[in-house]
Amino acid sequence: MVHLPSLALFLWLLTGRGPAGAALALVLAALASGSVALPVALRILGVPLREFVGSLAPQLAAAVLMAVVVHGLRLTLRGTPDALALLVMVPSGVLVYGAALYVLGRDRWRELLHTARDAVAPARSSG
Repeated sequence: MVHLPSLALFLWLLTGRGPAGAALALVLAALASGSVALPVALRILGVPLREFVGSLAPQLAAAVLMAVVVHGLRLTLRGTPDALALLVMVPSGVLVYGAALYVLGRDRWRELLHTARDAVAPARSSG
């Protein structure tokens, strides 16, 4: 009841700005519908908001640190061909996120490793 009307409104308002405007419309619609859906889901599941936010803290901190490092690399690599800059920034971002998650939330680190292993395992067996 929230997502489709907000998506339609934001697309109508922002598609004139090109692909970036359309992408922004999608993000804003997701924020609008998520701001309604999340509290309802937490109430149904009986999860306190404080517990939910606390469980996301290590991932959020790791993501912010990764963003700062990647942005710093982008500024440092200004003038470098985009493909080369991307080849430096992506692995650096992965390493920084993984290291930060390891330091800040070892439980989340183990979860990430298990998820990666489970995602790769079916690909190996079908190949």
